[in-house]
Amino acid sequence: MGPGGGKIKYHKSCDYCRYRKVKCQLAPGESVCAHCARCEIPCVFSRRGKSTKRLVKSAQIAAEVQRRERQRNGEYIEKISTVSPSSTTEHEALKCLTMNLSINHTLSMAIESIVSDGNRLLTLSSFSQIRAEDAAVNGLHKDFYTAFVQPYTPLICETLLSRLTPVAKLCIVCYIANPPNWLDVIRDWLQVDGLSDPLNVSAVALLGTKHILPNEIVSSIIAAYRHGPPLLSLPAVTVDAWTSLLESTSPELQDVSLPTDLSSLFPESLFCYHFFTLTLTLHRYLTLRHEVERDFSPTSPLFGSWKKRALQLEYDLLLWPVKLPIDLSVVKDELIATDGALVLHILSNTVLILLYGHALLNSSSFGKLHCLQPVPGVLQFLSGMAKSSFINGPQVQDKWPNICQNLALTAKVMLDIYKAFEFEYAKVALSFWKDDQTDPTLHNDVQEALNHQDWSDDADGALVYWVYRDCRSMSLNLHLSEVS
Repeated sequence: MGPGGGKIKYHKSCDYCRYRKVKCQLAPGESVCAHCARCEIPCVFSRRGKSTKRLVKSAQIAAEVQRRERQRNGEYIEKISTVSPSSTTEHEALKCLTMNLSINHTLSMAIESIVSDGNRLLTLSSFSQIRAEDAAVNGLHKDFYTAFVQPYTPLICETLLSRLTPVAKLCIVCYIANPPNWLDVIRDWLQVDGLSDPLNVSAVALLGTKHILPNEIVSSIIAAYRHGPPLLSLPAVTVDAWTSLLESTSPELQDVSLPTDLSSLFPESLFCYHFFTLTLTLHRYLTLRHEVERDFSPTSPLFGSWKKRALQLEYDLLLWPVKLPIDLSVVKDELIATDGALVLHILSNTVLILLYGHALLNSSSFGKLHCLQPVPGVLQFLSGMAKSSFINGPQVQDKWPNICQNLALTAKVMLDIYKAFEFEYAKVALSFWKDDQTDPTLHNDVQEALNHQDWSDDADGALVYWVYRDCRSMSLNLHLSEVS
């Protein structure tokens, strides 16, 4: 009985089955359903109500179940020739490499310290013993780079790998292991080696794909690109785009000539092809937004050009998920997806939410280019994407640290949308953002907007997403063809 004397009602399906949206098979007289028994996890039936905490916990349980299944299936690597970045964690892979390769003892001990203790990093004293001309050490770092970096963000040109500098080696290891004090060590080494070497520029830019780099390092990378070889264009644009997005600044590279055909550089089946495609699209958006905010006028002779560019950007972002291979796709939150798929999913959601949010919240300027109105369909579309990002983010934030900043940016946009349009479903999406560390002030603002309550729903976010995407992209395609 409830506190008021009424009967307490429970869901007919357990939390885990509700989260996965599968039929809960509970035999008469049993207290654990078939799915939970097979996965060896607690089978909990929550009370009917608005709380989402159980479902969030079930999401975490689902991730643990996936990890156990991968372990049972023997997907952990045994040697360098069978390394697969999506099938194991970086620390486990590093340990396997350290065990299976004959390498310099100093480097072996340093790497082992990262593997065994994430709070430690290569010390300057031990790292200084690693000689740039040491062929064995260079070979090891090439193996690291080929196995764990190149499939994701291959910013170091192949021609530079034959002469790895200490800074490049350190950046490769930091990229893989994500140690907490990497920035202090990188700064110390840059004081010695600097960014005059294109290899160092490319290597430091690697870290900019996963972390927010300090402004002085970003500026140094961009300056090196302006006065250096063309091979630095992709590292410079990548760091410029993601730093500008997460720091809410204008991109420094306003006049850069962006690559137009990445398929000539990377196979379209790889994560890096789609990551860089998204990166270049993001840079185009940020550059256009800066131009419009600086010079906007409805009577400007540039208005027609701006509008065409804006609609093309929106169209490209809406169609982008369709071009992903199946192993990099997230069709529904309940389906198992690779880490690479989740990273791309969250990053693309952030960019699209930012574009739509900025257009809706600035209807008298940037919004005029998109002709968007804050109608329920648009707001539901944004809320569904935000909710999906908040659900999936915790699964990959350790491997891709700036995911936390992307989720915080998403939460900020959704909070602004809720305050501007009082769309209740935005509160449902914000209920799934539980991070109180990345931006505590924003988290408090969100909780105040939610009245410190959880909000739940039964809406099919994936259905809303695909229906809206199809309808909007078809209308954009028609409009763009007429303009052309």
